[in-house]
Amino acid sequence: MARRRVAINDFHRRMGETHHNAKLTNADVEQILALRSYGLSYGAIARKFDDIKGGISKSHIRDICKGRVRDQIAAKFIWLG
Repeated sequence: MARRRVAINDFHRRMGETHHNAKLTNADVEQILALRSYGLSYGAIARKFDDIKGGISKSHIRDICKGRVRDQIAAKFIWLG
């Protein structure tokens, strides 16, 4: 098994794409922010992620864009595996 570097927050919980409930990769989040900066609506952005199991809601896209989620700075990195 390959070792991988994982970001954790101040509460020692995984962050970003390494969190066990994450549906989006860090690259997806960057794409969402870029699409929003080009003026796309939350709904239009959410529809671009319909291929993800369960989809991504407009409100989740909004929360990413407003910095309410996926906006933490890693407290440290650990190696798993």
